[in-house]
Formats: sequence, structure tokens, C-alpha cells
Amino acid sequence: MKNLLCSFFSCLLFVGNSVAQILGESSDVRAKDEAGEPIVLRSFEIGGSQARFMPSASNNGEVQYFLNRPLLSFLLRQDNSLLFFDYSNRKVDGEEVGLNAFGAKFDFEFLLTDYRNTFKPMIALSIIADLIQADRRGNVERDNPRLTSLCIGGGGGFNYSTRKMICVVKGEAFVGFGTQGFSAAAGSARGFLIDAAVQFPKLIGSYGIAISYRLRYTISDYSEDRYDYLFNINSLTVGISF
Repeated sequence: MKNLLCSFFSCLLFVGNSVAQILGESSDVRAKDEAGEPIVLRSFEIGGSQARFMPSASNNGEVQYFLNRPLLSFLLRQDNSLLFFDYSNRKVDGEEVGLNAFGAKFDFEFLLTDYRNTFKPMIALSIIADLIQADRRGNVERDNPRLTSLCIGGGGGFNYSTRKMICVVKGEAFVGFGTQGFSAAAGSARGFLIDAAVQFPKLIGSYGIAISYRLRYTISDYSEDRYDYLFNINSLTVGISF
């Protein structure tokens, strides 16, 4: 299962980056810093999240998870590509219960004003793939939700950039296809997300400071009701831009 998930997200990362490059080849227009280099978001960050994972009203499963807890979060940002991993493993009623979220997001931006402006509103489209996993040691495999989804999203936002900093905020709704661990149990995933990033690049050589905030709300609706869950997470990460 781990190898299958790694292969899935590796392929998705390759495809997403390839599409982004193709779309951007004809219009690679970006603000420049004092050295004449394009100003882009590029960082590695670590921080924390507060997540809630609970069954929706349609969930009639015998085994259900009601989790509300902090998670350790990692984020890698490369221009319009985002990889994230949120992890938690702690004891509940004497047994270890894990809650993890791993995913990738690829954005395609369409500026509504000249790229040389400091403030640039935009339309944003995205491809989003993620895995939300909850597991209790000792449970049989089918009782541990492994909700994998591939979605498309759309919304808007803005880019505020100067020669010394860049701030990008996007809000998008998404909908797509989901499965329980790539099994026959399938359905839909939908929700919305907010992604905000502020970076001060090249404060010391090629390195700077990066701060990100993510809000995500996901509703899973599957052919097997026991996999119908609500998941929302607020994340704040800090790291280095490069």
C-alpha cells in the first residue's frame, strides 16, 4: 500500500509540474527582485495544525472516529506547486490512534491586471490530490479510513509583490473523485481551501523567511457509508525561502 501511494503521488507531481510548465511557457511574466531574478514562492516549512476528523450524518459504520487534535506539519512550496504532510499519533483510551494527511496541490494562475503592478488580483485553477488516513492499532484494515481523492478546484485571490517580499492568497472550492485506499469503495470528495503565503526572500544570501497558513475543509461521500467523513484543518508553518 505504501509503495502504491508513493507511486501515485510521484506520478501526480510529475504530471502537475509538466502541465504547469506547458501553460507557463508562453507567458512567463513575473515581477523581478533587485538582482533581476523572478520573484516566486519557494520554501520548506515546519509548523503545527489543528485538525478535526469526524463522521458525517450519513455515516452508519460500526467503527467511527471522532478526532480533534494538533498535528505536526511539513510543507514544501515550489512556485505554484505545494506538497504538505500533517502527522499525529497519540493514545486514545490506551490505544494508539493515528491521524495523517498527505497531499499535493498544483495551481494555474490567470492574472487580471498587468504583472508589473504591485497588487495583482487573479483567477486560480488547481489540481488537488490528497490522502486522509485514520487508524487504530488492532483494527481490521477495512475499519481504518484511508480516503484518497483527486479533485479540481477553482476560485480567486491576489498576488502582492515588491522587490523585497511577496504575498499570495488564494481561496478555492474543489470537487472530485475519491476511493477508500484505492479499493472498490468509491465516491466523491468536495470542499474548500484557503492558502496564504508570505515570503521575504534573500535576507541572508539566497535564503529568506517564509510563513504559510492553510485552511482546508473536506466532505467525503462514499458508496459505503462508513467512509463518509468530515475533515477540516488549520495549519501555520514557518521556514526558509530559497
